[in-house]
Amino acid sequence: MEKTYQEVTTFVITARAWMQEHDTDTKLRSALRKVVARCMTLLEAQNEAIVDIELEHCSTDDKTKIILKDERDQFRYTKDAMKKRNAAIRELRAKPLEIAPLLVNPADLPDGLTGAERDAFAGFVLAEEPDEDAGLHLVEHAG
Repeated sequence: MEKTYQEVTTFVITARAWMQEHDTDTKLRSALRKVVARCMTLLEAQNEAIVDIELEHCSTDDKTKIILKDERDQFRYTKDAMKKRNAAIRELRAKPLEIAPLLVNPADLPDGLTGAERDAFAGFVLAEEPDEDAGLHLVEHAG
């Protein structure tokens, strides 16, 4: 299933928080643990690609070609190189990430999942519910 970078990071953060609060071994907790591991593999690969983008666009000394860094050991960039770097990172993060869900049967879900948790877990460990607002359009009238 395709998910955005933001959806994956929201899932990981929410899942880790939920697992920290619920240490009983349930089918949901087991599925969360497995899918978080899958997501972390994807996020680590994306972070490696970001480092490659940063190296591609950072400034180097004209003579020695040594990478230039600031006093905090961060890469230095020209204004144009920074714009290109940022655009490349935005493009990378806009690409959907393919993640295999591990859906838990609704009958096996513990009580008390919040709406935010259900939203974050949808498509990862919970079946996605159809959007109730699909097809509805808000029309504003000028008065």
